[in-house]
Amino acid sequence: MQIQEPKPGYKIVKSLFGKYEEIPEDWDYLKLKNLFKLTKGRVPSSINDTLQEGWIPYLTVDYLDRGIALFTNDENVVKIEESDVIMIGDGSGSGRVYMGKSGALSSTFILFKNDNPKIQNQFFYYFLKSKNMVFENTKFGTSIPHVDKNILYELSIPHPVMEEQQKISSNLFNIDSLIERTQKIIEQTQKLKKGLMQKLLTKGIGHTKFRKIRTLPSYFEVTIPEDWNVGKLKDLLILLKDGTHAPPIRIDNGIPLLGAENIYGGIIDFDKSLSYISKEEYDKIHKNYEIKQDDLLLTIIGASIGRVSKVPEIIRKFTLQRSVAILRTNHEMISDYLFYFMSTTYFQKQLSVRANSTAQAGVYLGEIGSIPIFYSNSKEEQQKIALILSNIDYQIKSKQEYKSNLEILKKGLMKTLLTGQIRVKV
Repeated sequence: MQIQEPKPGYKIVKSLFGKYEEIPEDWDYLKLKNLFKLTKGRVPSSINDTLQEGWIPYLTVDYLDRGIALFTNDENVVKIEESDVIMIGDGSGSGRVYMGKSGALSSTFILFKNDNPKIQNQFFYYFLKSKNMVFENTKFGTSIPHVDKNILYELSIPHPVMEEQQKISSNLFNIDSLIERTQKIIEQTQKLKKGLMQKLLTKGIGHTKFRKIRTLPSYFEVTIPEDWNVGKLKDLLILLKDGTHAPPIRIDNGIPLLGAENIYGGIIDFDKSLSYISKEEYDKIHKNYEIKQDDLLLTIIGASIGRVSKVPEIIRKFTLQRSVAILRTNHEMISDYLFYFMSTTYFQKQLSVRANSTAQAGVYLGEIGSIPIFYSNSKEEQQKIALILSNIDYQIKSKQEYKSNLEILKKGLMKTLLTGQIRVKV
C-alpha cells in the first residue's frame, strides 16, 4: 500500500485497522495501554437512595444521564475524582465517555487511571469522545453489548506537549460550556412556555370573573373566564378527516405520503421514512378535498398519539396515511390558537381516555370531534394568546439552532485540533 507523503511539518503514523493518519512532526504517538491503567467499577455491598453522612454518590448511567441518585458507604468500591475519565463498558450506552464526577464507580463503567505526565486528562477525554464511532462500530455481544478492550488498549493517542494539550482542551471545554448554558436556557424557556400555556389557555388575558366547568368522560374540572365559550371540537371545524385507509401503490419518486413518524415537534418532516405515490393515486385520494396551509395535523394511531403540527405554506403537494388526522378551523376559531390548545395536557389527556385499547391504540374521528374545547369568543384575544406562545416558540427554535451550530463547530474542532491539522498558539 502506497503511503501519501505528508505535508511539510507533519508525519504519517499508523492508526487502527491498518489505516494511516497525518500528525505534526513534534507530536508524540503512544498507545493507550502505555499511558493508562483500566479499572472496572464494582457493585457496592450497600446502596441507598438517600444521602447520609459519610456516603458518596454511586455513579450509574441513570445518575450521570438523568440525575437519579443512589449512594453507598462501601469502602471497597472503585472511587473516582472529578479529574478522572470514565467510559461505559457494558450495555446499550457502551462507549460513552464522562468526566467531572466524583463518587463510587458502578460495575458497568471503566476508569482510565492516568499515571503518566505526558497526557492531560481533559485532552484525553476529548480524544476518546472523538473516537465514539470506533467504539460504536466495534461493540460485541448480542444481549449486552461490550466495548472491545483490545481496541481500547491498541488505540494510539497523538498528543503535543502539555501546554498545547491544555490550550486545545480549554477551547473545547469553552464550547461545551456554551452548549450546556444554551441547553439550560432552552429548558428554562420550555418550562416558561408550559406555564404560560396553562395560564393563557385557561385564564385568558385580562379577565377578572371565572367559572368552573367539568368535562366528560374523564371529569376534568377547569376554571375558565366567565364569558368564554365551551363547545365540541367538531363544531369548530369545517374539516375533520384522516388520511387514506386503502394502501396506495408506492413508487420510487412522486408525491410524498406521510405518516405519524413525519409529524412531531410542531413541524412536518419531509425527510424521515418518506414514501411516494403517483399523481393518479393522489388525485383519487384528494378527489373531494385538498390539504391547505394552516391545516392542523394530529397523529391518532399508535404510540405517537397526540402529536400536533401545523401545515406551513404549501410548497409541494403531499398526502397522509390513516395514522394522521387533518383539522381545519371555521370562522370561530383561529388555527394557531387550536394548535396550542391541542398541545395542552388537558387535550392530550382527553385523547388518552378516548384511545381504544386494541393491539394498536387509536382514537376515532368521532371521539376527537367530541372533545370539549374552551375558548374566547374574541378572535383578537385568541390571536394575542397564539402570538405570545409563538414568540416563545421562536426563541426556543433560535436557541436550538444556535446549540446545533455550536455542536457542529465542536465536532469540526475536535477533528482538526485533536489531530494537529489546526494548531493553537501556546
